[in-house]
Amino acid sequence: MDEIIKEIISQKLRKRGAQYNLSENSKLVNVDFTYTSQMSSKIYQHGKKIWPEMAGRPVFNRFAKKVGELVRLDEEHELGQLRIGYGNSSALKGFRWNKKRTFSGLVPWQTEILYDEGQGAVLLKIIDDKLWSFSSLDKRISSLCIRYHALKVPFELEDEIDFIYSGELQVFPGKEPPAKETMFPTSDWDNCLIIVTGVVRCRLWHADGKDDYLSNSQAFMAADILEVFRIRDGKLMKDVVRESTHVQKPTPEGGTEWV
Repeated sequence: MDEIIKEIISQKLRKRGAQYNLSENSKLVNVDFTYTSQMSSKIYQHGKKIWPEMAGRPVFNRFAKKVGELVRLDEEHELGQLRIGYGNSSALKGFRWNKKRTFSGLVPWQTEILYDEGQGAVLLKIIDDKLWSFSSLDKRISSLCIRYHALKVPFELEDEIDFIYSGELQVFPGKEPPAKETMFPTSDWDNCLIIVTGVVRCRLWHADGKDDYLSNSQAFMAADILEVFRIRDGKLMKDVVRESTHVQKPTPEGGTEWV
């Protein structure tokens, strides 16, 4: 009987996980982690719908890590209230959905991407008219199909994302692109990040060389984040780049070693 009573008392004294006293910092860190995970998923799911061939768990993990960096760069909020959009936004710039290919490795020009605060618009311009040749690309590629996407990512989870994209540019070997400029009207996008992604897919020749088709292989597509803008209260926020102190190391006698 005594053993039964002891067991009943023991069960009543056991605490559920949520009842354990965690340190205040641990609780706050968990809140920020939850925000980061949900924000990462929200953005990732949008991309997954548009270019599913370049999606996957490893991609999400890489992307969530970048969003985590962005959240931790918040310079205004306390722990437990961290948000994207309140620190340097460059952590997302250059993110590649497909590690096998890069946008710049397939597209033969540079894209100038600017935010016009007066118009409330994102301006895109092809600034390098270098003609594309077969010399650096697979001979099976017949043309490139290119789009630019702008994604509105509000700072708060309860606000809905929005997006706009360009018409498709189909570019043939040795030919200039059929158009050079486009504009994304975003005047009603506020208190958000604007993520601009360049997406390219290749059309390949069939073996007979007569007809072509749009490839679904990751070897012939890319989606890279080319630019990120932070908009708060209708204003474009500038990223502050902090330069690290460079420590000059002495050069070894005979120079540095090859490895």
